[in-house]
Amino acid sequence: MIPRLLAIFSATSILVGAAPFPSSQLFGADELREMSWVVENAPTHPVVHSVMHDFGSGSLRYARISQNFATINFEYFGSSQSPPGSSQPESYTSIARGEDGGLAVAYTAFESLPVPAYHLYLAKKPAGGAWSIQKLQEFVNINRIQLALRNDDIDEWRIAYSDPALGEIRILSSLGSNHKVCDLVTPALEVGFDITYVGATGLIAFHDSIRQKLCFEYLIDLASGTWSGNPGDIDSGPGVGLDVRFGRNNAAGQFGNHYLTYRDGGRNEIKMSKFELRDQVEIWTPETVAKGNVHILRRPTIALNTRGEPIIAYYRESWNDLNFKQRLQGRWYGGRHAAGTGSAHVPSLAIVPDYAGAFSVLAENLSDSARSMIRVGPVEDFTDADGDGVPLYFERAFAMNSAVMDSHLLPKMDLAGGELVYGVRKVNGGTFSNDSSQYLTADWRILIEISEDLENWSSSTNAVKRVDTFSVNNLRVSTYAPVNPQQKKAFFRTQVERR
Repeated sequence: MIPRLLAIFSATSILVGAAPFPSSQLFGADELREMSWVVENAPTHPVVHSVMHDFGSGSLRYARISQNFATINFEYFGSSQSPPGSSQPESYTSIARGEDGGLAVAYTAFESLPVPAYHLYLAKKPAGGAWSIQKLQEFVNINRIQLALRNDDIDEWRIAYSDPALGEIRILSSLGSNHKVCDLVTPALEVGFDITYVGATGLIAFHDSIRQKLCFEYLIDLASGTWSGNPGDIDSGPGVGLDVRFGRNNAAGQFGNHYLTYRDGGRNEIKMSKFELRDQVEIWTPETVAKGNVHILRRPTIALNTRGEPIIAYYRESWNDLNFKQRLQGRWYGGRHAAGTGSAHVPSLAIVPDYAGAFSVLAENLSDSARSMIRVGPVEDFTDADGDGVPLYFERAFAMNSAVMDSHLLPKMDLAGGELVYGVRKVNGGTFSNDSSQYLTADWRILIEISEDLENWSSSTNAVKRVDTFSVNNLRVSTYAPVNPQQKKAFFRTQVERR
């Protein structure tokens, strides 16, 4: 006798195997380093602006990618002088676009004369104008910068940077101030922060390595300069808040200040936190997007689709691959793309959504040889054209109609002979065996998993079994139940993997 089950349907996905998404190399150079991006989302053709160090030429390279990635225009500006030595960190760049089409770029350059030092530069290009370059400051060392524009004006720039010599995060303002945000654990080799503005309202989120918290502060402008105040906490724990990114680049534009993604180095997780104002009280709601297990997760970046739902891309070390996560109606769906092999170089990533709900990921190539910029996508698996909350790849895996709201055809609990079982539709051509908790088609592998605590899941033959198969409209439906007849409660879920 199968016991009555307390059951839920939870749809998850991990795409594995050969790269399921198309990729293309947009351009290459001898030695590209530390790309930074800004995305200008037009209704049909997003425009991507990118800036990077090109050590092969000794200059900085700017690229404007338009017309759905078909047209690329290049410009050289500035100078990186001599590249950093083996004992020195990379140089850094950060780009922002003004409302009128002007561009601002903050970058660091290591210069050996008159004394070895890093310099922070600002390059500006008004709409239709030429680049102008200003040296702002000299450092013994610097290990990260982030640029933001106040009121979308390239002359109203703000640069957040980490100074490992002083052990501080600071904000440099066009008004002339240099404001300390927080102290860091010296030598602060790894620190996360990001800065963003929506009009005149600014916000900085940063990893406070001393208090072991991810924090935020509002940016306030006075006649004397920019300073931060009204602090609060977002998340806590050792290493939480590394690789912080605001969700600025999105198709609608108005969601930019509401989402934040970051790496939890202590738990080796990628997290996202949503900002909400409830009854005049700021609330950040953290949630886990992905767990790294034995592979270190780095460099998360975030964008939002036309419905304001988050898309997150991140990099997994050792395997040197890119991963995607898309949240639809409260569930995270994921994908893997094997972007390359070779060194453990950590790439810069950018997500470019389009008006149809698909997206592309731009990244630095990961190979040991010449660096290049590659595009992965368009990724259409997460689109939901019929609006029933079911991603396209689930529709295909379960032989649903992607143009009709038919979410009732998803796996579900049902009564069979007075017993509660879990029913899964099988696409024609799928293969399975009597006691198997999975079936295979040419494109998909579907696992039936069971859990007693919603934490530990199993699809092994000693945990869940197929108990019946029947046909409905020429499509097979199999029902599953727990192997253990003494199990008091059970939760089922279906995991879909692209083969």
